[in-house]
Amino acid sequence: MKLLVVFCAFVAGALGQNGLPINTGCSPTTCLAVFCMSAQNCDGRVEPHGGFCGCCPICVKQLSAGDACGPGHVTVDIYAHECGKGLQCDPSSHTCVKSTRSTGPCALRHQQYLDKEQTLLGSSEPLCETDGTYKPKQCKGAGCYCVDSDGNDLGYFTNYGAGTDNMDCTCARDKAAYLKTGLIGKLFFCDNKGSYSKKQCTGSVCFCADVNGKMLSNGQTVNIGEMDKLQC
Repeated sequence: MKLLVVFCAFVAGALGQNGLPINTGCSPTTCLAVFCMSAQNCDGRVEPHGGFCGCCPICVKQLSAGDACGPGHVTVDIYAHECGKGLQCDPSSHTCVKSTRSTGPCALRHQQYLDKEQTLLGSSEPLCETDGTYKPKQCKGAGCYCVDSDGNDLGYFTNYGAGTDNMDCTCARDKAAYLKTGLIGKLFFCDNKGSYSKKQCTGSVCFCADVNGKMLSNGQTVNIGEMDKLQC
């Protein structure tokens, strides 16, 4: 009985607040001496490297709103727990509550940066909108580039020496969104920073445009073949 109690306490000490491994004091050969119980028929999700030192698969049960979570609620068998989708563990009440975290692609990437990468040489912090998507302009090292809302590079790049303060990537974003529709015919003239060029065209009519690509009031218009004559 004493041996069983000691073993359970040792296992509990190696688990985090969700019953997942902390891997404290584990060695590469530790798992050779661990007997794993089956996690089949799991009413939740199976964590392949859970339990003691990450040696065994465990069943991670999904908790509901109001269920107890966090420190003091750790399981010691093949089961662990975590707050279900859309919920997070409130550190004050130690219960699952509705999540206030954004789940957008940039928000998730930013959390990874904060958790693991912010001290790494050369790592860059993702710039996110309030809805968790990527801001149009992202920077790394000595340069900035344009991306879509999912963080995909749109092919417009400039270095700091070329002046990235006025790099808004509006044209790059609008062009990418239009191409996704499968439509053809609309023209986009973007500069090397992904911003709208001062000259734009609709059909065969060209004009001087503002930063959003819209025709300036009382602006001059010319045929597309005479676009170079525009004084913008």
